[in-house]
Amino acid sequence: MKIYLSADIEGVAGSVHRDECDHEKPDHRQFSELMTQEVLAACEGALEAGATEIWVKDAHYSGRNILLNDFPEEVKIIRGWSGHYLLMMQELDQSFDAVAMIGYHSRAGQDTNPLAHTFSSGTVASLNINGRYASEFLANFYAASMFRVPVVFVAGDQGLSLEIQEFNSKIHTFSTKEGVGDSVISLSPRLVQRKIKEGVKQALSQDLNSYLQSHPEHFQQQHNMSSKNRPRRTHDVIEAIPHRKIRLDRFGGQIIYFKGLGIWFNTIPRCDYPATVCVFSRANDNRTNSRWWC
Repeated sequence: MKIYLSADIEGVAGSVHRDECDHEKPDHRQFSELMTQEVLAACEGALEAGATEIWVKDAHYSGRNILLNDFPEEVKIIRGWSGHYLLMMQELDQSFDAVAMIGYHSRAGQDTNPLAHTFSSGTVASLNINGRYASEFLANFYAASMFRVPVVFVAGDQGLSLEIQEFNSKIHTFSTKEGVGDSVISLSPRLVQRKIKEGVKQALSQDLNSYLQSHPEHFQQQHNMSSKNRPRRTHDVIEAIPHRKIRLDRFGGQIIYFKGLGIWFNTIPRCDYPATVCVFSRANDNRTNSRWWC
């Protein structure tokens, strides 16, 4: 059994402030260790369920948060950013049997985690996919769905767990903490790690096909930029997209619609890390190696 783990940090036990998520800040070290321990717990659960190969994507900010020393031999870890079109799900394909997500968090606009955002807290006010306000979980769920790989387990804040249970109640979730204003009420990291191990093992021990749901044939996205950022020029956005029949509508410089077959996008005007535009389609593996932001 081949398992894919995508790991973020804003949903790990106790994290509450941006300094704890920024590798340039001294507070980051503690939460880098907690993120590592939660991912290790997921790996242990997967191995006990019969996994023989596990790929881990360090999917937060620099992509250099997870500490490597204690990982089992069955684990491969993807660090940094390659410009891959699946971003937080880099290298995922149909060869995988299941996906788990660790340290994930509430979407932009929710008050259920002080660190809630969708891809970029300073740039994206909201992302709407097919009429549903989207978290990073939802975008990455569709990435896995494109390959018919089921998402079976997600650990993160309570707000995200509620979103997932409303979206697909078959997915196993575990809530590491509850957001209250700019604070969190967190479970003990030791308890969180034990529950993640148990949850991943249980999720992978069931019929994996039972987690699957139909993949949308079309996507319609609405991307709201925060007021302090403007979208890139329209022709810059279009040039970044592979040659396909796509209609682009722009309203007031704040909202961009892409209408076409399976379009998901990230259009950041300025960034230090690479930004990309992505295509979600079961029939097409087009990708772009432009720059991206997470």
